[in-house]
Amino acid sequence: RKVYGFGLVDWRDGWFDGRLAAGRTADVFCAQVRAAAARSRARGRLAIVIADNAGTHTAAGSRLVRQLVAELAGQVAVVYTPAYD
Repeated sequence: RKVYGFGLVDWRDGWFDGRLAAGRTADVFCAQVRAAAARSRARGRLAIVIADNAGTHTAAGSRLVRQLVAELAGQVAVVYTPAYD
């Protein structure tokens, strides 16, 4: 059985949010972005998430990500790497 691993790390202190999932889906990405936003909000900061251009990570490719961006406006900035990076 195939399992996918996802990770989110805070470069300042090494905090790590690792998750395993049965597939590459937007709900796992959204859960991690929410965790980053909550952690940053508790410290009075803006969460900056760097992500690739996978369809499950972009507002253009996922309804869940579109809703997430609207929900967390002003709390999180998602920065995308160049294509094929």
